[in-house]
Amino acid sequence: MEPLLRPKCFDADPNSPDATTRWNHWFRTFQTFLGTVESPKLNKLETLIHFVDAPVYVYIADCPDYESAISTLEKLYVRPKNIIYARHLLQTCKQDTSQDVDQFVQRLKSLAKNCDFKAVSAIDHENE
Repeated sequence: MEPLLRPKCFDADPNSPDATTRWNHWFRTFQTFLGTVESPKLNKLETLIHFVDAPVYVYIADCPDYESAISTLEKLYVRPKNIIYARHLLQTCKQDTSQDVDQFVQRLKSLAKNCDFKAVSAIDHENE
């Protein structure tokens, strides 16, 4: 067990604006940690419970197995993207006077991630 790969205790509030980002980051570090543990009798549910804070544990206390606990937490923390609002934010984004061009481009790329854009050929566009 690599101490550097141990995830921090997950204590995010599900109602906070950055809950999805915090969950995605924590869950990925937790999966990496589970991959480094070399125990044939590893109980993933108990390991998960060990790495969540008490307010988060309340949501998964009644889950019988690891998969249902993860499913419960994903339903709680991962919100669906509001594509219309994301596109509105991208359209109305203006460069601040203190931002240089590179910073503004990074901000636009960050906003575009939630817009669900996809490549469309001329034929596909014509058929729509």
